[in-house]
Order: sequence, then C-alpha cells, then structure tokens
Amino acid sequence: MLFGNDTYPPPTTTFDALNNYVLGGGKLILNSWTAGYHPAHPLWTTLGFAWIGNDYDPPAPIYWWAPGHPFFNLPMSVPEFASPTAGRYGNYGQYVEPLAGFQALAGYTTPGADPGQAALILGQSESTVFKGFTDGQNDADLDSDGVLDGIELWIDMIAFLQGAPPDVPWLSESPTGGTVLPGECADVTVTFDSTGLVPGDYLANLLVDSNDPDAPQVTAPMQLHVLPHGVHLNRAKMNARAAAQPGWSKVIYLGKVHNELDVLVAGITVEGYWTYPDGTTHQGTAVGPTNNLGQFKFRVKVPACGLFQFDVTNMYGSGYVYDPSANDMDPHLQFVAPCE
Repeated sequence: MLFGNDTYPPPTTTFDALNNYVLGGGKLILNSWTAGYHPAHPLWTTLGFAWIGNDYDPPAPIYWWAPGHPFFNLPMSVPEFASPTAGRYGNYGQYVEPLAGFQALAGYTTPGADPGQAALILGQSESTVFKGFTDGQNDADLDSDGVLDGIELWIDMIAFLQGAPPDVPWLSESPTGGTVLPGECADVTVTFDSTGLVPGDYLANLLVDSNDPDAPQVTAPMQLHVLPHGVHLNRAKMNARAAAQPGWSKVIYLGKVHNELDVLVAGITVEGYWTYPDGTTHQGTAVGPTNNLGQFKFRVKVPACGLFQFDVTNMYGSGYVYDPSANDMDPHLQFVAPCE
C-alpha cells in the first residue's frame, strides 16, 4: 500500500487502520507531513521511528546515508534531493530517530548517519518504509534522464518491496555456468561497472551453485567503492554597470561547470566571495545551483565603483567534488565598474 500525504491532514483513524494493516502482514510505504502532530501514535513505532522535529519552510536537502542500497539504484539511479524548492508548504516532513532493528537509509546530514537526523526508515523485515519528507518540494531532474528524481525514488522503493530481481547491475560474471572434473578448477571473470553510480560503497553477494553435496551454494562477498566525480570551472566572465543611484554599481559573475569528461553538470552549488574596490571581502550568494546548461550566476549591487574581483572557492553536488586543478581558466576575475 502507498500512502502519500502532502496536503490536508487525514483523521487519526486512518493511521489506526494503516497500523492494523501492517501488523496484519501488509506492506506499506508512507509519508505524511502530520506525523509530528501525533508523535505518540502507535503507527510510528510500527514503522520504526521516534519523532524528533518537523522540517519547516525552507525545506532541508535529503542525503543518501546508504547510497549503495537498491532504493537509490534499482531499477533507477536516484540523485540526492539536494535542491528542494521553498515557499510551497509550511511543513515538509520530519526529523526522526530510527528504533532498534530498523534501518535509516537517508537523512538531513551528509555523510551521516547522525542522531535525530534520519528521514527514510526501512523495517518490518523490509516490508515497510517511512518516508519522512513530502514530494511537493522536489520536482528536480538532477540526472537529466527525463524522469523526476522524486518519481525515481518511488519506483525504486516499490520495486524493492515487491521483490526486485536479485541481479546486480554493476556486477557481471563470465562464464555464468560450466562443468569441472573432480579436483580441477575453472576461472570466472568478475567485472565491476560503476557507470551511472553515485559515490559510495556498494555491497552484493555472488552466489555459486553446484551439485556438491557438502557445499551446494558458496557465497562470495563483493564490494565496489565509487569515488566522487570531479567538477571544475569551464568558463567565466564578469560585467558591471552603474546603478540608478549615483555611486552605486551592479556587478555580475557568470560561469559554467564541467565534469572530468568536459560535460556540463546541473545541480552544482558554487561558493565564492567578492572583493570590493575598498579591499573588503564579502561572501557571495549564488542565484541557485547550476542549471541544465551547467550555468551559475553571482550578482551584487553596492554603493561603490571601481575594481571588483570575484573568486570561486568551492563547488559541490550529489556525487561531485571540486577539482580546482582541472579549471579551464583562472577562478578569479576582475572588472572595473564605471563611476558615473
């Protein structure tokens, strides 16, 4: 059963019925912004968490604490919800603490896990999911695959609870079968493929079945560690003009972000600072993360004219780290705003 509650609050009798459904063996994926208004309801204990607090506007980003889990990879790769949209609701979900025996797979901190910061709980022998965040604040498609990231997460959660195929897409073996004589051996080539995977540790078991009566099945643990991708400044420019008020200036810094394959990257947060004509420095605030063309913008309007400088200091996003050594141009630019 799927229960998604982004808007009007349901009566507590609905939660009573859902609790009885799960205790009777039913599978459930649930999110409700009203969980914190009934913190002692027994459904939350059944779903494996204790309420800590609400996520009020603006909504907090959600990070994967177990990025190798099928929730974030099977059958679809799901980027972290790093760019939620504010101003839509007053309450977007809950900060919770998992109970003993339940798994916290995502939360409000990175890399996690941290006490009282969980947002996604799996439990009841992997038959229930508490999704502590609504859908309305996230309509991003950060991996640019044509499917909204929030929909991808629902697809993966449903597939997992239904019994997703046991195949592991990042692991393959050749040959997949054969015959050996007593006392002989055969080589099997195991291939790891990190294409499309977000950074983190991925775990799986390779099962070898045979007609050996003493060991009909042998388990070989597999682990893949995926490193973060690098991003760098591909190009940048500055421009400035006098503002309407005498002695004021409007200054804009525009840039583009590429990854190590020289592909434009969306959803990257860029940090930097301004140096004003009087020599003082001021933290810059980007106009959102990079768009689908990898573009970002900083702008400032101040009562000053003359030489302005902007320095890019950091870039980061889901699965990406800043690699300044790969910059295609100097990360700081200067521009003279005319005095009029």
